[in-house]
Amino acid sequence: MTLEMHRYPRSIMSIQPEFDNPQIAAIRTIPIVLRFQGLHPGNLGRFVMHDKRKGGDLSHVDLDATSLNEPLFGEADWKKTLLAEIKQAKHSNLRVHIEALQAKSRKKEASQRQLEGLLDPWQRCANGPLREGIITVNKSWFGGTGHAGWDPEKVDQFRDAALSFLEQHFPNGELRYASGHADEEAYHIHFVVAVWRERFTLNRGLQYLLQASMNPLIASYEHAQNLAGEAFTDLGITRGERRAAARRDAKAANEPMPEKRRHVSPSQWRGEQVEQAHMEAGKIVSAAEATSVEAQAALSDAKQVLAASKQTAETIIEDGRTLAKATVRKSRKRAIKEAHARKAAMERENAAETQQLETVKALAAQKAIAARAAEEEQAAAAAMLIEYVNKLSAAQDKAQGWFDRTLVQKAAETEALKAAQEERSKLELANEQASGEVTAINLEKGRVSAGLQEAARDLKTVQDEVLAEQAAVQTAKEALEVINRRKVAGEEALEDVQLALKDTEAKKVEVESMIIAVEDGIKLIADGMILRNDMPGQDKPLKWGPAAPKDKEARDGLLKKIRPAWSLISRIAKVISEAVQTLVKAERQKLAQEAAYVAGLRDDWDAEQRAKLEAISKPPAPDW
Repeated sequence: MTLEMHRYPRSIMSIQPEFDNPQIAAIRTIPIVLRFQGLHPGNLGRFVMHDKRKGGDLSHVDLDATSLNEPLFGEADWKKTLLAEIKQAKHSNLRVHIEALQAKSRKKEASQRQLEGLLDPWQRCANGPLREGIITVNKSWFGGTGHAGWDPEKVDQFRDAALSFLEQHFPNGELRYASGHADEEAYHIHFVVAVWRERFTLNRGLQYLLQASMNPLIASYEHAQNLAGEAFTDLGITRGERRAAARRDAKAANEPMPEKRRHVSPSQWRGEQVEQAHMEAGKIVSAAEATSVEAQAALSDAKQVLAASKQTAETIIEDGRTLAKATVRKSRKRAIKEAHARKAAMERENAAETQQLETVKALAAQKAIAARAAEEEQAAAAAMLIEYVNKLSAAQDKAQGWFDRTLVQKAAETEALKAAQEERSKLELANEQASGEVTAINLEKGRVSAGLQEAARDLKTVQDEVLAEQAAVQTAKEALEVINRRKVAGEEALEDVQLALKDTEAKKVEVESMIIAVEDGIKLIADGMILRNDMPGQDKPLKWGPAAPKDKEARDGLLKKIRPAWSLISRIAKVISEAVQTLVKAERQKLAQEAAYVAGLRDDWDAEQRAKLEAISKPPAPDW
């Protein structure tokens, strides 16, 4: 975890010694150190890894004392719980937003929001919506450098006061985790803060957002320093220098403002100390060389003095060589130990990145398999739907034919009934004409009466059959309506299947483009066309390398290829850049140590050997 630390002027505080030189620095006032830094949920794993001392920069850590580190606050699976809350907020915000848009009859916007899918529950920011922090004090307050020189009672007092301060000012679940570290020069506490905010609008409904600035301490750095100073007053620990207030007062008085102090991370501070030591060593060497030239000039005038003191000088030089050899052996062992530790950390980080890449590839393969399965299912569904439509059409044609035959039969029966009615009328007329001849035609009358009765029965039968046919026609109509409804449902199902197919094909194309973009990005990194952007103040994670094309159109074409996987490629470039820098730094340190060892013997060398030493001591130009 990268932290910002105070840098005190030399008049107040001496340079902090390392573990192998635990001398207490003299300080007139002991200020509290409280720092915050943005943290992205995706980097929680790195925070936990460094907190557990399983990776990261461990060159400043006493690994033999790591067992003294202890968790002070939070659940055992606090990281898992926090990530689950973020996931739940994504789903809740999406659902409520769509419901709010639908309630205002903004259906088009609701559909568009549905297509956008899940969004991060925080506003876009450079450093992340969470906050990681550190609270500590100078090692002299505890009693010395490293846990062996600390006063246990003071450590307990500081831990209790710091934990009480954090719980008071980060209430209601804002403080998620805190741990005390005792394996560095000064005891300190790392902590993680997550501040949730509820925001309601008519257009979005009730949204749950991560917004660290809702906490007063994070919103105002100066306010946080004031409260921290008050909380530790009883322990003799004060607030740091009020530089912001001094700058405001100077500006109001139209006076020259004090120079703004710069906070640096521990690793950067250690690097600057090493660089400063190299510069001082260079000055000493230059002064020694100048002194050597003067001594050589005076040597010609003092041969007698040289002869008398030669034996004494040889003794001193031999003692110096012995001490230099012992120092080099000790430094070399320590450098080898640190190199092994950094190599192991780098291998662990590379393994983690490789596993992540394999996970992405496996996920892409699973999505491709799912896409193929969806295509097969869609094809089967389409075939079944076509078969169903064909059967439905055949049944519809059959029903229509039956209906047509029924209408023809009904027309024939109607004509027969009409003919029977006309025949009955004729018979009644004949009966009236023969009423005068009743005796003569009684036999014929009986026969005609029987015929009429039979015709009446036939007529009744025909009427019953007509009613039955009408009922059958009605049933056929209802069956036809059912068939039509099923046909409409089948067509709607076919449309749904076609939409699902289009969505699956779109997802398949998106996954394939992501894989191709990752492969192209890795190739561009390997070819040196794109590099990680380490320039301060730049918000772009990548920059063009020396092998990149100079033509803007060609560059735009390369950017277009890797844009779908821009975030992942940026992380891969970062890992590669850090690994290369670590290796180059280790090799340079090793060469510098070897050169320093050889420099101890340079007084016995001739001019040619010294020239070779100077050529070796010059740092090579970077090739990346």
